[in-house]
Amino acid sequence: MKYKIGEVSRLPGISSEGLRLYERNGVISSEKDSDNGYRYYRHLDISALIRSRTYRNYGFSMKETAQLLNMADLEQVEQMYRKREEELGQEISLLEQKLRYLRQMEDLIAGAEKNLNQCVTEESPGMYRFEFMDQHRIILDDQGKDRFSRWVEMVPFSFLSMRCPLKSLLKQENHIVSALGIMEEYASFLDIGVSEYITYYPPRMSIYTIVKEDRDRFDSVSCFNHVLRYAREQGLKPCGDSIARTFVSLNRKDNYVRYRQVWLPVTSAHAPQTTS
Repeated sequence: MKYKIGEVSRLPGISSEGLRLYERNGVISSEKDSDNGYRYYRHLDISALIRSRTYRNYGFSMKETAQLLNMADLEQVEQMYRKREEELGQEISLLEQKLRYLRQMEDLIAGAEKNLNQCVTEESPGMYRFEFMDQHRIILDDQGKDRFSRWVEMVPFSFLSMRCPLKSLLKQENHIVSALGIMEEYASFLDIGVSEYITYYPPRMSIYTIVKEDRDRFDSVSCFNHVLRYAREQGLKPCGDSIARTFVSLNRKDNYVRYRQVWLPVTSAHAPQTTS
């Protein structure tokens, strides 16, 4: 039996254009009737289309699907299955990490307003930072810009992060160094390490808070007033640059509200002070 393109495409749920794509890639082949110019397909083409949907749903590319359908060696098919198994395992691992990260963000967002401007003393998380802007001026050379783009591709694990130099904070000066950050707990999975562009900030005893910014720039002076006041009340001395992570942004068109986690390294007021 011979079947027209409309009949063949309808059974596996493929559009006529999609059917032509399968044909161009060698998954199926048609025969042209010299009398009427129509192209016809055989029943085996329908079987091949259904089987190709299986391969496609495994994640094989169209080219790989055509290879699998046209292979004569069972061992080669097995090798392609094993390769795809490894790839699927990596994809599943990535999805599991994304799910874990998403749940962490959900918890942060759920408690954002409740914890706004509340200060606690705790150990900051380790963080890798790729700084790219100082006071709204891009500071990367050409090589740095190329490497930075890889970090952009690692969202959501990479995030916007601000560093406020301690000296500027103590002088009530608004100085911001912007970066993309990645938490240490995800660094191994993402194969991130220290380099000429990437700085590691280890866990340190810090004052932690959540701040809300609703202007066109991050005002470190106003955002840190309550943190510095808390430090004085608790007998703590700031001893390093503060690090912030933006975890949600809202209302971009009107007021551009951002919520940020902030860590300010501290030490006892009676201990020798160190700076970073």
